[in-house]
Amino acid sequence: AEFFAIMPPDNAGFVAIGAPILFPQDGFAQGNITRDPASLGSFTLNTIGTYRVDYYATVTETAQLILAIDTGSGPVEIPNSVVGRATGTSIISGFIFIQITNPGSKVSLRNPLGNNIPITITPSSGGSRAISARIIFTRITI
Repeated sequence: AEFFAIMPPDNAGFVAIGAPILFPQDGFAQGNITRDPASLGSFTLNTIGTYRVDYYATVTETAQLILAIDTGSGPVEIPNSVVGRATGTSIISGFIFIQITNPGSKVSLRNPLGNNIPITITPSSGGSRAISARIIFTRITI
């Protein structure tokens, strides 16, 4: 499944510390991976298995991004999913394999807890066209 954001208008404000990036646009998707109806930045993985999660966003500030999984008691950040950039305004991208053992687990890409500042998903970069942020889920095993 693929979900994306186009800036602007998606993610028009800051992404607060601990908050998810919003991906309100639908790309290709299968029925077992859906956007959580309560959030434009959280995705429900309805099938147990191993997933590859690819993600990227262009961020204006020095920043990090992290994936979090919520199995029902709130989002838990995945430490080995952190990607970041120390300087400049450029794309931050990463991928990770995750194991889902609880059907209905929710996954989000976030501005990590403990970071110093809210982040801006850059509205344009390198030209006049709006740019995108993207998260892609690929189920590897059943």
